[in-house]
Amino acid sequence: MRKIRDIFTLISIFLLGIGLLGAVLGLRYAILLNARHHLLCEVLQPGMSESEVLAILEQSGKFTMSRGEWPDGLVSLGIYFTDIKGRILYGSFRVVFSDFKYMRAVVSRGSEKPEYICDFYQPAQLVTETPKPTLIVRLPTKTPYPTLSPEEARRLIDDAQKTNLGCELPCWWGITPGKTSWEDAQAFFYLLNAKIEYWPPHYSITVFYPSSQKTALWLEIFPGENGLVESIRTESSYTMAEVLEKFGQPTQIWFYSDGVMPYSMPPNASLALLYPKQGMLFYDLYKEGEYFDNGNTLRVCAKHLAVHSFPGFYLWNGNTQKTLEQIKGYLFDDTESWRFRPLEEVTNIDIPAFTEAFSSPDSTACFLSPIDIWPYPLP
Repeated sequence: MRKIRDIFTLISIFLLGIGLLGAVLGLRYAILLNARHHLLCEVLQPGMSESEVLAILEQSGKFTMSRGEWPDGLVSLGIYFTDIKGRILYGSFRVVFSDFKYMRAVVSRGSEKPEYICDFYQPAQLVTETPKPTLIVRLPTKTPYPTLSPEEARRLIDDAQKTNLGCELPCWWGITPGKTSWEDAQAFFYLLNAKIEYWPPHYSITVFYPSSQKTALWLEIFPGENGLVESIRTESSYTMAEVLEKFGQPTQIWFYSDGVMPYSMPPNASLALLYPKQGMLFYDLYKEGEYFDNGNTLRVCAKHLAVHSFPGFYLWNGNTQKTLEQIKGYLFDDTESWRFRPLEEVTNIDIPAFTEAFSSPDSTACFLSPIDIWPYPLP
């Protein structure tokens, strides 16, 4: 009996230790998030120049940075604060400038809808007095579009989610790249009282359920200079198996992992499936994988791919051929952050075998990738 009591005592101590470790890590993470908010929303002030912001960030710690710039002084800096081992401490974030003045800070991973840390945006910042021979920025408050009643809007949203309003990809909610005008698309979303924001070179659109702050749809539309919708990036409820079953073997599959994660978190895996003739790229980001072979290998199985994370589509007119080099510029603000590699080069499976193995929702298949080719973070 004494041995049994000793065993239970050891188990209790072990479980208590795990609980305390989790609490400590959770508290540490909360402190880091609070510190980030204080830095970006209180220390940094709206209207600061890029050099002033960087000077303050440099005083706060070591970080790596990516930079994107668009017309009208719109600048986006991707900031990655790291510890002495080069690991990202509490996620990445972006600081955004309008007219080269600090405007907002957001958290965004891949296709995930941006989460505002703080926002000093004023619509007047995007209005210019002198017309330019480029695409006109239309602000929601300036265009008197009609809206539907809450009941009508809910019925339309439900129909769109169930039937895609009767159209096939690359059409999305009745909007077809290369055919639908941005003016018509804008009018459609105003019917649903959607929130439309201009984040060059695209418009970010959020559709809410009527009388609710719950999101029904989030997407980005890239208008072309001809006034037509050029392409769409949208979140999706499709699973990997559903895409493979419906559209068959992709032309290319690209794979990416962050490798060994900090704080004993499981490794992740991201996939991108290219269907150029259909004008479609399906991506599913940050799937949770598992360590295999004493931690030397990343294993990703069908059970991991079936879990909903951040799936989405990038859609364009299939009659217009797009290369992966062109597409990745629409998926990431900074194309240097594209770290995907061809599936067959970094795993033990090729495209035909992957398509066959993972097309069924009942699949139990897995594939492997050496963990040492995915240093975290990549240079």
